[in-house]
Amino acid sequence: MDTYFKMQCAREELQRLDIEIKRMVMYLRDEDLYLRECEKQLQTIHPALAYQVGVHHNNFAHFTEHHFRRLVSISKLHGFTGSLSPGVSSGESPGASGSAPAVCIPARLLVPVVPVITENVEDGIADLDDEEGAEVDGEEQSHILEDILQVTFDV
Repeated sequence: MDTYFKMQCAREELQRLDIEIKRMVMYLRDEDLYLRECEKQLQTIHPALAYQVGVHHNNFAHFTEHHFRRLVSISKLHGFTGSLSPGVSSGESPGASGSAPAVCIPARLLVPVVPVITENVEDGIADLDDEEGAEVDGEEQSHILEDILQVTFDV
C-alpha cells in the first residue's frame, strides 16, 4: 500500500518537474535576451558599464550552455513527457528577465569629464583653485572606477 502512494506522489512530482523545466528554459532564454539588450543600450551611454554587463552576460552564457546540455539529457530519459520549448514570460515588471530593459545608470557613475586646458595660462589663485577642483574630480573618478572594479570581482 505504501508503494502505491509513493508512485502517485512520484507521478505528481514528474508533472511539476515538466512545468519547472519549461520555466527554466524560458528564464534562460529571457535572461539572455535581456542582458544582450541592456549591453546594447549601454554601449553608447556608458561603455564601461556596458563592458561589465557583457562580462556578466558571458559568465551567464557559460552556465546557460551547461544547463541546456543537462536539460537535453533529461529530455532523452525514458518517460519524459515535458517540452524544452520556452513558454511565455509573465514577469513583465521592471528588471524581470521577461521585461523590456530600460537601463538606468546610477548618478555616481555619471561623472562629467574634466576638460584639458592646453593654452598657456598664468598660475594665479583662480587657476590653482581650478586645479584643486580637477584633483577632486580625479579622486571621484578613481573612486567610481574602484566601485566598478569591485562589482567586477564580486561576480
